[in-house]
Amino acid sequence: MKKTILLFLTFLTYQFTFSQCHYVVDMQDSYGDGWNGAQINVSINSVLITSFTIPVGGSSAIDSISTYTGDNVSFDFVSGTWDTEITYTITAPDGSTVGSYGPYPTNSGNDGPIWSGVSNSTCAPPACLDPYGLVITGTTSSSVDLSWTAGPNAGSYTVEYGTSGFAQGSGSTTTSTTTTAAISGLTSYTMYDFYVQSDCQASGNGTSNFAGPISVSTCPGAAPYLETFDPGMAPCWIQDQNDIFDWTLNAGTTASNPTGPSDDVTGGGNYIYIETSAPRAPGDSAILHTPAIDLQHYLYLN
Repeated sequence: MKKTILLFLTFLTYQFTFSQCHYVVDMQDSYGDGWNGAQINVSINSVLITSFTIPVGGSSAIDSISTYTGDNVSFDFVSGTWDTEITYTITAPDGSTVGSYGPYPTNSGNDGPIWSGVSNSTCAPPACLDPYGLVITGTTSSSVDLSWTAGPNAGSYTVEYGTSGFAQGSGSTTTSTTTTAAISGLTSYTMYDFYVQSDCQASGNGTSNFAGPISVSTCPGAAPYLETFDPGMAPCWIQDQNDIFDWTLNAGTTASNPTGPSDDVTGGGNYIYIETSAPRAPGDSAILHTPAIDLQHYLYLN
């Protein structure tokens, strides 16, 4: 009996501690088939941190996000295809209810802000905050450029990197006094992981945890080069921002069967294609930029 009471008290203590730092989102789906593409985006200090949803086949889910005292937090709804089935409740770190939402009046077109405000978390930020908002800003066959948002008190940063899945502490490192880094000397067409740490020692506040990883593949180098698209949209293949519509990654038949391929050339994999059925119209363009590939050893002139 004593063991049972002790376990119960430990559980309550954990729940209390957990709730003082976290916003909790309790999500429901009345039909029980998931949120059908809908999700809740959560941003902290104007940086998108995570997204919550109920996966396919689910009827409920609870997710949470940790915040520090004074963080600016915002929740935004991204509409799916069956929003009339969706309800959810957001609870603040102090246990108060931020609000209960849904069901929506229509099945789609409900994108927009849910709530934003200053966190009442009792969790004080560390003296040396982690950098956040890591993004890849450029890739070549041998280099990767990245940037991030600084935490307060940081005087410099350490970037650790290695091939995807490397053990932290065993990677290569470089330092930067700005919120950008250019990593060179990489192997072409290889996936890499990158971590960034704030160094606040100049202000007497030590170092932060490493933020990351953020992962990206370098571009292919010289031909011959084969792209199957089986892992997903290939690195360094970029959808043009000024065209009318995009190329689509697909497997199996196309949406307008029996036009288009029934499978990819290797069998059971992915390919990319453009769907030119309505609402597409004459003159519409879909532009996909491939990486630059060195063909100098494969050109023959008569």
